[in-house]
Amino acid sequence: MEYGFFCRSGPGVTPHIKGQCSLAAGDSSFLPLALHPGDYRIRTLEAGEELNLTWDGGPFPGIRVLDDSIELSDATAEDEIRMVNNGELSRTVVIEEQSWLRDVLTAERVTTLQAFRDLFSDQVLRPGDEVSVRNIAFVFTDLVGSSSLFSELGDAEAYHLVREHFAEVGEIVRRHQGNIVKTVGDGVHGAFLTPDDALRAAIEMQLGMPAFNQRFGTRDLSIRIGLHAGSSIAVTLNDRLDYYGEVVNLTARLEGQGEAGEIVMSKAFGSDPAVSDILAAYELRERVLPLKGFNNPVQTCMIRPQADNGKNR
Repeated sequence: MEYGFFCRSGPGVTPHIKGQCSLAAGDSSFLPLALHPGDYRIRTLEAGEELNLTWDGGPFPGIRVLDDSIELSDATAEDEIRMVNNGELSRTVVIEEQSWLRDVLTAERVTTLQAFRDLFSDQVLRPGDEVSVRNIAFVFTDLVGSSSLFSELGDAEAYHLVREHFAEVGEIVRRHQGNIVKTVGDGVHGAFLTPDDALRAAIEMQLGMPAFNQRFGTRDLSIRIGLHAGSSIAVTLNDRLDYYGEVVNLTARLEGQGEAGEIVMSKAFGSDPAVSDILAAYELRERVLPLKGFNNPVQTCMIRPQADNGKNR
C-alpha cells in the first residue's frame, strides 16, 4: 500500500480551509461553527470578490453570496454559520483562516533579508522582470564632510575611513533587521521591513558618530538621514536586487533636506504608530518642503538625536 497526498487541494494540505459549502442558485445551508477567533477570508471557488473579516468570537455573521459579490448578514444562531446564495449561478463558499499569512515569505520579507543578499546574490530577477513590493521602509544616508577628507588625508586614507563608516552602518542596519541595498557615493541606501526598525537604526547611526570621530581622529564627520516607507518595485540592475519608484525617490530627496546630525522623514512615516512611540522621546520639528521632481510640497518631520535627548533607542 502506498501512502501520500493524492489531492493538492485536500484537507491534509490545506489546513487553513476551515469550511466549504456548495450552494445552488437560491439555496441556503449552514456549517457547524468550529472556528477560533481571528482573521478570516470569505471567498468562492468561482471568480468574484473576496471578503476579509476579523471575528472576535460569539455568533459568526451570516454569509450571502451573489453572482459576483459576497456580503455579511446578521447571525441567526450561535452554533452555526448560515449561508445563502441569492444569485442566479451555483457558488461554492470557502472560509479561510488567515493566520498562516504571518509565516509567508513575501517579496517584502525576502528582499529585506541581508542573509538572502549575502548567500544568494545570484538568485535575482531576470533582466526586465520586476516584482511589486507592498510596503518597505527605506533609509538614505549621506556622510557630511567626507569630501574634505580626500584633500586633507589623501585618497587612500580617506577611502579607508569611508569604508569603515560603511562597515559600521552596515552592522547597525543588520542589527535592526534591515539590509544594505547599495552604497551611493559616500552614503548608504538601506531597506527595512518595518518603519520602526528603520528609525531605530537611523537613531543609532546618528548617536554613533561622535564615537566614530573619536576612534579615527576625524574632525566633525556627521551624517544626515532620510526616511520614508511605502510601495515600490524590485528589479535587477547590474546583477543586484534594487528598488525603484516614487517612494524610493522621495526618500532620497528627504535625505538631502536635512542638516548634519538630523533625521528627516515624511509625515506619513512619522505617523506610523510604532514610529510615533519612538518619536515621543524627541523634540520633533515639522516642515512642509517643496521637493524637486514632486508636484506638491511634502509634509515632513525631523529630529536631531543626541546622547542626552532620547529615551527610546
